[in-house]
Amino acid sequence: MIGDSFRSMVQSASSVFRGKPKPRHVLRLDNGLQLSVSDVRRGGMGTVYICAIDDAKKRDGQLALKTFDDRHFFDPAMRQAFETEARSWLVVSDAPFVFPLISIVSAEKKPFLMMGAVTPNAQGDTTLADEIRRNPAGLSVSRCVLVASQIATALIECERRLPGLTHGDIKPSNILIVGSTPMLADFGAARLAAQADGGRVQSVKGTAAYLAPECWHEEHWDGAADVYALGIMMFEMLVGAPPFFALNDDLGELSRMHRKDTAVFKGIAQSPLEAKLRALIIDCLAKEPAARPFPANKLLGRLFKMAEDHDPVTALEMAAVWAHFNQPEPPELKTSRVESLLERGDGEGALAILDRISAEELTGKLLRLKGTASSLSGRDEDAIAIFQRVLEIETDPEERANASNEIGLSLNRLGMFDEAKSIYEAAIPECPRGLQMMLKSNYASTLMQLGKPDRALDILRALSQRNENSSKVWAMRAQSAWAAGQVEEAIQSTGLAINLEPSDGLLRVMLAEYLMDGRLDVAGAYSALEIAFGLGHQSPEWAARTLACALLSGKNERAAELMNGISAALTEEQANELARDAIGLVKSVMERAGLSEGAGEAEAIAKDQAAVHEEPDPAGDEHSPASQATSATKDEEAVRAAIRNGSQKHVQVRTSYADGSQCFDFYYGEDQEDFVPAFKEALTQVDLMMMGRLTNRAKPHGFGRCPECETLLFSQRDQGERYLCQGCDRRVTFTPARSQSLDRLASDTLEASGIVPKTTSEGTLVIGLGRIEGDWPEKLSVRLMAAGYQPVPSDRAIYQYIEMEALKRNQALPRDWQVWLTEIASIQAAGEDGTPQALDRLLRDMRREFGAMWSMSATLPQGEFLSAMLGTTDEMFGVIRGFVDDHPGDLAVQRALVEHLVRVKKIVEARKAMLAMVLANPEDPDAIYAEATVAVAELRLKEAIPILETVLLAKPRDQMARMKLAYCYREIGDETRAAALWGELRAHGFGRGLPPA
Repeated sequence: MIGDSFRSMVQSASSVFRGKPKPRHVLRLDNGLQLSVSDVRRGGMGTVYICAIDDAKKRDGQLALKTFDDRHFFDPAMRQAFETEARSWLVVSDAPFVFPLISIVSAEKKPFLMMGAVTPNAQGDTTLADEIRRNPAGLSVSRCVLVASQIATALIECERRLPGLTHGDIKPSNILIVGSTPMLADFGAARLAAQADGGRVQSVKGTAAYLAPECWHEEHWDGAADVYALGIMMFEMLVGAPPFFALNDDLGELSRMHRKDTAVFKGIAQSPLEAKLRALIIDCLAKEPAARPFPANKLLGRLFKMAEDHDPVTALEMAAVWAHFNQPEPPELKTSRVESLLERGDGEGALAILDRISAEELTGKLLRLKGTASSLSGRDEDAIAIFQRVLEIETDPEERANASNEIGLSLNRLGMFDEAKSIYEAAIPECPRGLQMMLKSNYASTLMQLGKPDRALDILRALSQRNENSSKVWAMRAQSAWAAGQVEEAIQSTGLAINLEPSDGLLRVMLAEYLMDGRLDVAGAYSALEIAFGLGHQSPEWAARTLACALLSGKNERAAELMNGISAALTEEQANELARDAIGLVKSVMERAGLSEGAGEAEAIAKDQAAVHEEPDPAGDEHSPASQATSATKDEEAVRAAIRNGSQKHVQVRTSYADGSQCFDFYYGEDQEDFVPAFKEALTQVDLMMMGRLTNRAKPHGFGRCPECETLLFSQRDQGERYLCQGCDRRVTFTPARSQSLDRLASDTLEASGIVPKTTSEGTLVIGLGRIEGDWPEKLSVRLMAAGYQPVPSDRAIYQYIEMEALKRNQALPRDWQVWLTEIASIQAAGEDGTPQALDRLLRDMRREFGAMWSMSATLPQGEFLSAMLGTTDEMFGVIRGFVDDHPGDLAVQRALVEHLVRVKKIVEARKAMLAMVLANPEDPDAIYAEATVAVAELRLKEAIPILETVLLAKPRDQMARMKLAYCYREIGDETRAAALWGELRAHGFGRGLPPA
């Protein structure tokens, strides 16, 4: 929760930029603060949200939250560059004439810069660009001198606070006007744009007119380039336009002008002050950096001198405004900035702010934060001295507890674990209740470092019971359980931490470690790692384990893809080390699984960027070598004997080779008194392990017996399905076991576990079905008709319905797909999606026989809707056209219409509908997508590619556009770009239905 003090700080920081726009929606920050968004502004590289605190009592202070465009959401380099530049801006935010940041906050998995919102002044200006537009003949000479001196002051003070810092994008649109005072904003915007554009600085729209000659053909930002840009801006202020201008933004011509041409003023200066200013501007625009008035204090000195000599009133105003903006800021703002930097691990940046605070001001929380910053900067001895000083002068119990905690952390980093243990033991009895969890969890971490995981685990067990909503405590409990050899507790605790923080990719990597190294569950580990990747987590640990899982699971293409990515991203030495780590993991798993003979072969194949591969049984489930050996131990036969006689509980989760569903097998004797609670507990643990992503079959659980050894199991397997019996280690067919006592036990178990079969509605069951690879085999049609399904001609409107449903569900349609239907009565179904049991079994059988397939089903009620859907597209065309005409602004419907017409090969009509969209809405992404759809249908793939790239720039989460673009690149032979797009789709959460990259 956000306290009133933080709310008050935000209000005071933004009160000078007041305004009351009408709220439109709410932006929820990760720290709990809710902001009402009244406006969204886009331009350049970013998006700005104009907000107010979502609090009925406090709605007057307006905030601006700026972040990078969604099109860079999956660009880690852009994210890192954004945060680096933002941290620099935070450090210099207290400089005169620098627009101040309040903090860096997080929302929607992106960082945001929080600052006050600028409202138009009395003249309607929010930027210097606005002021220049109002005065096309130029500003007054005194105004030019005043603004130039204030921006020069900002540059000087920024460099004093952060030596070596350059702005890199000085231009009128980056000078905000607060009242009448110019303030420098958007540090590093040009560098961010260049980062997004592959380093091509000169391509930044609006920046090229201010770019120094030395910056055009190399990344060369320094203070002299800032002085050049300021000179261009002074020229523009004085005459109303920059000195160099090229038609159609011709970058080549602009580059030549900046490097070769001399800026020329027209006419004669109207005053001595203007003559002096013109001369200064020409000096700022010198082609050689050394010839410019640099450092900026030289420029400022000349501005003051000319004002004193020729316009004393302006000189007095310059001094008065500077004195006003050189006043100290509220300590709350400094604290907020320091905390933002420390949250991002930037101890040096935090120290740059804290070192400017006088000893008299540096008390309480600020003093403790300086200790934290020192510790993060690798100066733990200095940090300990600061924290000890806090303990000497501070009486507040919370600050004392925080200081003690920090001393313990620093001692741990210095390897002084016994000393840290003593600190925690002394501090915990005096610690306020609200901080007990923090100190005790760090105390437990210290005990683990001292080789006492059992004692640490006892502490964390107690903590987790009292703080069950803390993901950090559950994660630490998992680590201590792992260190203590409690594998199942480690897995379960990590699962609980993931439930509380589902977006934390690091927790998924932890889970993968415990599953892989503890249970030898390679499939589960691989699933956790792929989810981590989808959440944007990538690290050496993730890469090594994912590569090892791919090798163990026979995922050849994924292994090769990973090896290529590793080789491209790392140095040869780093890539080799990571590959060695992966091979070591492969060897470890295979040796522990009793498959050491294959370890050498796996190592050899890994070096060739291939993978271990074992063909799955086409009639059964997919089992990797590691997963087959999950229960193998030195006492394997004794364990199997206990499973056979029913005294040993045994749980396994198998992922179906046919359809990707998980089958949960539970081995235990029917005469065991605790069968029902044991199954319920096992189901809970499996659900935790799968992070709630257990994909159940529609078939209810039932008992079966192995036909070889008669071992009983409780499972969702189909009759006749092959599986590996854990009682005799033989591959057998599932044979149902039915008796009155078993049926009663099954009913009691499912009821106690909350597994209630669902009921599907009566109606017509419609299936969209297509082969992911290969042509549609005639045998498949025969199989469907034998099961009572009838094909629907491709000109029927139901194809449009299925296509729109696929779009809603983010599913990729194969190139060749069909619709089939059958009448159904009300039947039982156990799947969460209500899929009828008969269809569930049919799809699984067909996938085993015919390979990977895409499918989607729906039950449509009898009536007018069904009749319309089963009508021809010609019959429906008038209805659809009428709907489009009745909703002319609904471009999504028009886009779907074009897609539908293309699907049924009505290209001429599709082109007409598309042209109508483009003519009416030429800039709209849906209209542009429709244009690309027609181009792809006409096999103009190279023309479609730039159109689809434009769509993704505007709508980066448009998955249909991304899929279509990947198809185009693959068809023209650009496998690298196609693979990158498939990777983005996986990161967006695509799973089933995704064509191979």
